Amino acid sequence: MEKLNFASFAELLKNPDKSDHSNLIFEFDHSSEISFAEISTENTFKNCSFTGQGFDIIGKNQNENKRTLQFLKCEILIKEITISEGIFQDFIISDSNFTGSLTFDWCYFANCKFQEVQEGVKSIKIKNSDFQNIKIKNLVAEKLFVIASTIRSSGEVKNCKIQDVDFSGSSLSSFYFRNNEVFGYANFELITGKSTSLEISNSLFHKQVNFETQPIKIIYLNQTHFFDIVSFQNAVLKRIWINKVLFEKAVFFEGIELTDIMNCNIKSIRTIKQQLVLTNNNLDYLRFRKIEKELYRLQTRELLFNKDYHFHYEKYRDTRCFSREGEHYSYYIEKNDVPKINRFELLGDYITLSMHKTISNYSTDWKRAIGVTILCGFILYTVFYYTVNYSNDILIDIDTVNDFFNGLPRFFLVTDFKNPLEKNEYYINAISWIPLLIGKIFIAFGIYETIQSFRKFKG
Repeated sequence: MEKLNFASFAELLKNPDKSDHSNLIFEFDHSSEISFAEISTENTFKNCSFTGQGFDIIGKNQNENKRTLQFLKCEILIKEITISEGIFQDFIISDSNFTGSLTFDWCYFANCKFQEVQEGVKSIKIKNSDFQNIKIKNLVAEKLFVIASTIRSSGEVKNCKIQDVDFSGSSLSSFYFRNNEVFGYANFELITGKSTSLEISNSLFHKQVNFETQPIKIIYLNQTHFFDIVSFQNAVLKRIWINKVLFEKAVFFEGIELTDIMNCNIKSIRTIKQQLVLTNNNLDYLRFRKIEKELYRLQTRELLFNKDYHFHYEKYRDTRCFSREGEHYSYYIEKNDVPKINRFELLGDYITLSMHKTISNYSTDWKRAIGVTILCGFILYTVFYYTVNYSNDILIDIDTVNDFFNGLPRFFLVTDFKNPLEKNEYYINAISWIPLLIGKIFIAFGIYETIQSFRKFKG
């Protein structure tokens, strides 16, 4: 079979009357280039062989008609393909062997696919480009870089073995990273997009992974194994969901910000809290401990008082959680399928946590604890004073005020059950015992919360 050179390849690309090219052999002795504007609308190469140096497709398509370029069941054994400022409806490499480097710069793609690429690709580099959809499946590559690019609809990397991965500075919508193995460094830093949903599931990362400083909507980590350090330092997320994830080494959550934290699940918050303990980050640990308690308080409230409230499963159905609104990643269970709930136990938890939050914001605010203790103690003492003297006419004068405030300090002594309005009298009428006992209990709890708030930084 005759070997065709780059000039013949270029003529085929330009020919508007023929879009399908099969069973051809191309050999490029040196790197050459062709203008994108000269390429016809559709070109499909099937069962073709390419060897040699490579080629460049450059120059913006002036009329902005989208092109389709496909390589199906081909042997692409050339060193490098570079495409700059191209506008594609479809760019597809499928069921082919490709051993070189592929670079896109300032390109637009409605659909881009790399699938069933059987040989080891040296690199795929995508820079400053715009995609509606991109799919990369069953690929073996040394490098996969998507830098400062935009994926507007959906993207997927699945069943791939890659040495290094870098998505830094890219804007994503829905992106799925599934069943992959990354042997080197993985960088998801500075990914942006208000509607971004990044899911990483059933994957292995052998080296360091970076998720730092990314203002995105949500990250799902499911059944994934990280062998080395993982960093979420200063990441800005709406939510994070962590399910059945194994971290072999340290995970840094220092400075992480979750803007919709009340819709995160407790399991994820507990995972973050555990990792903060392991990295000796006591300040962020206290913050997430408080969040965990508040989430549980809200859940118990919904279970106790919201008749329309349902359990639902997360996207990963083995993890049961709570939600006030349905989402794409969830489905609801009928009420008769929900396990029986111990409402008495939940009520006790809800009351305890509500008091814990009201008095000291979960042992984090000593000023609040002192203020609430004094205020509530004063109110309960006022009720007590009235019940003791309800049969007497209470006149607002100096003697009454002195009598009132003389008993107030004794009311705050939690172990003193004598009548604080009398010097040596235990007798109090039956009604007065109610505010007295409630007041003593509340004051004791308030003092305890104040002490705990002062001790919050204790290592």
